Amino acid sequence: MGGPALIELGVPPLAAHLFVFYLAILSAVTPPVCGAVFIASGMAEANWIDTAKIGLKLSFAAFLIPFLFVYDPSLVLIGSPVSTIQTLARSAMALICLSAGIMGYFRLVLRTPLRVGLIIAGTMLLIPGALNNLIGLLMAVLLWFYTGRKKEVFLNAIKP
Repeated sequence: MGGPALIELGVPPLAAHLFVFYLAILSAVTPPVCGAVFIASGMAEANWIDTAKIGLKLSFAAFLIPFLFVYDPSLVLIGSPVSTIQTLARSAMALICLSAGIMGYFRLVLRTPLRVGLIIAGTMLLIPGALNNLIGLLMAVLLWFYTGRKKEVFLNAIKP
């Protein structure tokens, strides 16, 4: 039912069907279905609710991908090769920033201000527009170098 409705709204058929298919696959992680979570928690003899919480945090970025298919069909190779490469790079960078901000780790364990900065950078990369993308890219690069510098300071401090 979702595919034809999206097509009627003007979404390209390939992007609409991939949207529905991708979200159906992700039902293995989300409650109440979460079959993969039940199996993994049973194998690890862990609490399934705690496992589901970690699984949702880990897969947060994966839930954005189907929306990116609909939002920018060049991700499913509809459009010019240049726009496809540009959108792929921008989307990958955005998903890395968002995932790191949500998980709290980006080359080292992050405190809240750095996490918020990464989430903002990822969001800016998702929003179309050259200025937004440039701001998001600059924030991500600055945070990359900042965390690398902090890691070097930490590693030099523990050397004998």
